[in-house]
Amino acid sequence: MFIEDKTKGKNSKAAAKPLKDLLGHVNALKWVQAWRECAGPALLKQTYFYGCEREGWNRVLKLYVPDPLWRQELEFQKDAILKSYQAQLRKLGIEENEIPNRVYLMAKPTVPFKPGNSEPRRNKVGV
Repeated sequence: MFIEDKTKGKNSKAAAKPLKDLLGHVNALKWVQAWRECAGPALLKQTYFYGCEREGWNRVLKLYVPDPLWRQELEFQKDAILKSYQAQLRKLGIEENEIPNRVYLMAKPTVPFKPGNSEPRRNKVGV
């Protein structure tokens, strides 16, 4: 199914956007909205929502937590955080097979790199 872009012509294929792509953006907003609602102000200040990714059979909620003390404390609270996040996603109508069942707390955000490189580029200090 396609949505017509009114700024172009009615039959313009370049103007047509797959509905699936647009729904993907709407769902992404739901993931972020659910995180904001379940996290609360203190947790929002100390964490960065990095997204949800599929890893094998698991769907993983990824959070970047730069402060090591907060990261250690949140390790003990991962189950409570996950249950709260799952409840918010269910309220927003996310399908059960898309709801994360694990939490991963990152010390450093992952940096995507091009295939073929042995490791990601690193910034040089002092240059």
